[in-house]
Parts: sequence; C-alpha cells; structure tokens
Amino acid sequence: EVKRATNESLKLLHESLSSHTIVLYLKGEDGLFEIEDFISQIPDSIDIGQRLNFRTGYFGWVLKTNTPFSAENLKQGDKNLFYYKKEIPVKSIFVIPIVIPSEGDPGDKSKEPIGVLVVDSLENDAFGQFEKHIASIISDAIGLILENYALSQRVSMSQNELNSIYEFTKHLSSSQEIDSSFDHVLKTLDKFLEADFLAITLSNPETNTSELRKALNVDLRQSIQTTILHQNTLIGLVNKNKNILNFDDISSSRIYR
Repeated sequence: EVKRATNESLKLLHESLSSHTIVLYLKGEDGLFEIEDFISQIPDSIDIGQRLNFRTGYFGWVLKTNTPFSAENLKQGDKNLFYYKKEIPVKSIFVIPIVIPSEGDPGDKSKEPIGVLVVDSLENDAFGQFEKHIASIISDAIGLILENYALSQRVSMSQNELNSIYEFTKHLSSSQEIDSSFDHVLKTLDKFLEADFLAITLSNPETNTSELRKALNVDLRQSIQTTILHQNTLIGLVNKNKNILNFDDISSSRIYR
C-alpha cells in the first residue's frame, strides 16, 4: 500500500507538471541513497540499481540545508544527472527534500531528510512558482505516507486516510477556483481533526485586517464577524510573525483571551 500510494503521488506530479522524469531517492539503512520509484518518458535510461552517497552537488546541498533547489538552462552532460544511464539533454531540474514530519507537529521540518524527490524537464524555465508549489505538496504527502509506514506498529492509518491525502493533492492541482480549493482544504482537515471550528482567512496588509473567507458549517453572513482587525488579535499575531500559533489552554493566557 505504501508503494502504491507513493507511486500514485509521483503519477499525479508527472501529470501536473508535464515533466520528463521524476525520481524518488530514499536513504537505506547503510546511509546510501537508492531509487525507490520513478516515472520517466524513457524508463530504460534510468539506472535503478545505483546506491549513492550524496555529499556534493545539487543533492548534497538539498540534504545538508533541507531546502529545495532548482536550476535552469543546464548544460549538456550535467554531472548531477547521475540517475540516467546515458546523456539526456535536460534543461530544468527541481530537487525537493523528503522529510518525515515530527510526531505531533506536522509543520516541523527540522528533522534530517530521508530522501529527495527529483523532477526534470527538457524545456528551459519549466518550473515556475506554481509547479514548485505542487511539487512541494507532493513531497509533503510522500513524507506523511512514509511516516505512517514507519509508525505502523503503533499508529493505524486507514486506506480512507491514504486516499484522502491523494485526493487532496489531486484536487488542489486541478482546481482553478480558489473557493473550491478552500472548501476542499476545510473538508479534508475536518476528517483528521476533532475541531469545533475550522476557517480560512486572507490577509489585507493595506487595511491591517484579515477577511474570513471560508468557514466550515458556519453561515458567514449571520453567525460571526468576517473582518478581523490585526491589532491585539491572534490572527494579527500570526500574520505579523508568519509562524504557527497554538495553545493547549487559551484561557490561561489572559492577554489573548
């Protein structure tokens, strides 16, 4: 099921980006990286038996800094394209670290990457911000899939949840309407979280306010205030610090009550 789920994620990314080749490297017990799965327009050219130690080049930098890397207008014979058996005229490449999220904090990516996801194209400037965003979503999904595999002895993740991750990324990559994407995000979160209230706001720096754009099972026209001032509010604090904010017991923090 893990292999099926990761392969479906690669297929989705391949269709969304019209890439030439996608390769998923994972670290083995000996510390060397092996090709776990791949999708390519020329599959016979992929060196699936290789076992590598990424210390230098694009891959070494991504693993060391835990940061995505992209390059355009690559020269023929680039030495970083070692997953090919022969020389391929790749022009664009995007390399993303695969990180298993910290237990209890999916947003924490401080842990060492356990793999890299490589996407390449024969076209120049193939990967803009949208394409990179989609690739990052897929890499996060793969990290979640691998996390649940690693914790399978004490964490049970049903097939429905795996399908939800796949359907979630699939919907975001295909939706052209922001409201539809917001609805899907909230409905997906509702499956995983025991929350009494779920909503999405959009910030307006000019007015120093946020607009409550979507809320689950709430009539925005009647039930709640839709324009939130940033001054002296939690939403304002999150916008200012650009970081996650959470409380186990918000009533204990008088200033935020």
